[in-house]
Amino acid sequence: MFGSVSMSCMVAKDRQGKLTLNLENLENTKEQYAAVFKELDAAKQELRRIRHDCEAVIEEKTEAGREKLRLKL
Repeated sequence: MFGSVSMSCMVAKDRQGKLTLNLENLENTKEQYAAVFKELDAAKQELRRIRHDCEAVIEEKTEAGREKLRLKL
C-alpha cells in the first residue's frame, strides 16, 4: 500500500572522517515522504467517507425500525 522510504546514504563520512550530507538522496527522500503522506491523507479521507456512509445507513435502519414499532402500536 505505502511505498518504503530509505534514509540510508544521506549522511556519510568522507576520507578525512568528516560527516557529509548527500543532498540528492535527501531531496529524493523528501519527495518519497511527501508522496507517502499524500497517499495516507487520501486513505484517511476515504475512511471518513466510508464512516459517514455507514453512519447514514445505521441511522436509516434505526429510523425504519422505529417507524415499524410505531405502526405495530
